[in-house]
Amino acid sequence: MTDAEHDSERDHLPSASGVDRLVNCPGSVAAQRAIPSSPEPKDDIAAQGSRIAAARNTGDVSQLTDEDLEIWQHLTFMENEAFEAWRAAVPLNKGTPQPYREERFWVRDRTTQKPVASAKIDWGYIHGIHALLGDDKTGYLDVAPAPSNWQLRTQAIAVWHEHPWLTHIRVAISQHRFRSKFDPCDYTAKDLQHAEEELFHSIWLSEQPDAPRRPGKWCDHCKAKAYCIEAAAYMMVARATIPGPANLKPLVEEAIGRLSSAQIGRLWQQKRISNLIWDAIEDRLRTMSDEDLNAIGLKYRGTGSTSTITDLNKAYATLYAKALVTYEEFLAACKLPITALEDIIATRLQAQASINRSAMRKDTAKREYRRLLADVTEVEAKQPSIVPLDG
Repeated sequence: MTDAEHDSERDHLPSASGVDRLVNCPGSVAAQRAIPSSPEPKDDIAAQGSRIAAARNTGDVSQLTDEDLEIWQHLTFMENEAFEAWRAAVPLNKGTPQPYREERFWVRDRTTQKPVASAKIDWGYIHGIHALLGDDKTGYLDVAPAPSNWQLRTQAIAVWHEHPWLTHIRVAISQHRFRSKFDPCDYTAKDLQHAEEELFHSIWLSEQPDAPRRPGKWCDHCKAKAYCIEAAAYMMVARATIPGPANLKPLVEEAIGRLSSAQIGRLWQQKRISNLIWDAIEDRLRTMSDEDLNAIGLKYRGTGSTSTITDLNKAYATLYAKALVTYEEFLAACKLPITALEDIIATRLQAQASINRSAMRKDTAKREYRRLLADVTEVEAKQPSIVPLDG
């Protein structure tokens, strides 16, 4: 494909770096198209990655800082080692493997040959029916392992589409920041066919008007995340974990204390949304069985029951007949929680027992109170709490 064709296609065709999001959240494709495109500013880490990539492509290290140079050296060393291991493992025929750097390949519809996705490999080698493809990572975050990495998988499919005689493709992540990590994965022709089917299905699904949105870590790289309720719910929950001691209240209070009045006001206005999110999460959890909760580190815990007096007149008459309450006291008690009335009557019962020179335990007095009002009291079990397994 020519540069002009590439320019016309790149704004709406998925690239390998975005396929992970497309596969996991098909609805994000349409969501992103609805957002006006604008150039994303590069942060220091991204700018450093660009410098190192340029040096890896050209061999010119004159523009690299000392830190850049260290990363460049480790990535170069890993590529050389990977190449030697690959050359020793595959039966290469005579000739020299064809090298590729910063090369873009295209995944095409098998019927129309129209491009449906693209992949740009950092470095690679092709020889006969074998290929070795590498993807350099210079950031701080770990990426998905090679066997489940959709960026690598798409690169393999794209190279295979342009070189259909390939039957063995090794893809690998070369990562260095504080330490080196080389993570390879091998694809056979059958693996590539299965991966192609899954990719084509995901692209088809993303083009449907009701394509589902499924939030996850891929939301970080979606420009529609600020307009997506699914992403808002996920990010609020996923990032609500504060590392530290079991008692997080002081940490939270300290953090809130650093906010301005305006920030506090904006957060308060969003309280309804956050409450709805947490309520929906709890409702979802309560549809799960004990086994399902246990599998994610949670459990149900009983929280007792609630009591309601269904006939106040009869309850008053019963207690008055036992000389346990006056009319005024009963009226006042009606304004209190039922547990408060229980405590009052239990104390009176203990006092009466004491007058009769017999001791009555508080729990026995409470049971006697419940017996007296049993026919006018409705008891309902409380909804169990959801707590950690070790809670």
